Amino acid sequence: MYPRPCRVASGVVLLLGLVGCNKAPVLKTVAAGGIVTHQGQPVEGASVSFYPVTAESGRSAFGVTGSDGRFTLQTPVGGSTNSKGALAGDYKVTVVKSSDPVAMQGTATTDEERQKLMQEMKEKGAAATDAMKEGAQGMQAGQGSEVKSQLPQKYADVKITDLKATVVAGDKNDFPFDLSD
Repeated sequence: MYPRPCRVASGVVLLLGLVGCNKAPVLKTVAAGGIVTHQGQPVEGASVSFYPVTAESGRSAFGVTGSDGRFTLQTPVGGSTNSKGALAGDYKVTVVKSSDPVAMQGTATTDEERQKLMQEMKEKGAAATDAMKEGAQGMQAGQGSEVKSQLPQKYADVKITDLKATVVAGDKNDFPFDLSD
């Protein structure tokens, strides 16, 4: 039988190893955010989604605008864990605002939904863009009714949005999006 100090030390090492296994992966995100305005006025309560231009270039990031129109991005890490900021890279940006808070839950604002959309994109290539469009528009809310954004619909569709952003490590990464009709 091993001496008591060896058994205690072995137990501590085993316990630390098990605790370490439950940590979410560490992403090298950089602070990023911005402001959304519509016809010059701040937009409150909009879901802002950054989708990587290519599936290999990173993960999506998201934020929700406050009363001043400002948002701060977060990147899903796994489960209910988010990392502040976004990964460096090029993104297409969607902005959706609905008066129905239940419907807004269908706009891919949860970690699981975003990860599912990105996985589909990797597996199916361009065909998954339709799934991203559905997530961005919240088309499957409630009884399957299409959610209409209070903002111009072109900003809710990742295929046709003209909103783009490049997140650069070491830069301010403060993106102003002034939406027009």
